[in-house]
Amino acid sequence: MLYVTHDQTEALSMADQIAVMHQGEMLQIGSPENMYSLTKSPLVARQIGQPLINLLFVHRLNGGWYVGDQCIVKAVGSAEAKHRLLGVRTEQIILDGGRHRGTITRVEDSGLAWILYVEWLGQIVRALVDKTKSWNVGQVVYPDIDKDDCNYWAE
Repeated sequence: MLYVTHDQTEALSMADQIAVMHQGEMLQIGSPENMYSLTKSPLVARQIGQPLINLLFVHRLNGGWYVGDQCIVKAVGSAEAKHRLLGVRTEQIILDGGRHRGTITRVEDSGLAWILYVEWLGQIVRALVDKTKSWNVGQVVYPDIDKDDCNYWAE
């Protein structure tokens, strides 16, 4: 059976296989789990998951992936690649343990969790965190990334 929807929550919860299309082109087909975690392109990644995936432009230097002059991830992937787009899901942002200071600029209540907007390394990233702790605008955090679950794409 084929079911067509624009509702990603509906697709992720009901389907055995999902196809993401854009302007008449099939971009990726796979299970809901693979579509979410093994996304083939940033365009597909932005179609699957709420809140939206964080996309960071990184460059390779001295064995690490850098945002500006700050190393955020030890290098993985092809040694030939000098620039990548790093996809980090909101639940992969850890708010302590990082080396670089961030500041919470917005706190949203999404029901079961908080969505925190954090100014970090010159950009805003979103972090999805449980409600066991309260957070405030202006609060300083030291974000880190769950490096094992990130997506890396050629620019």
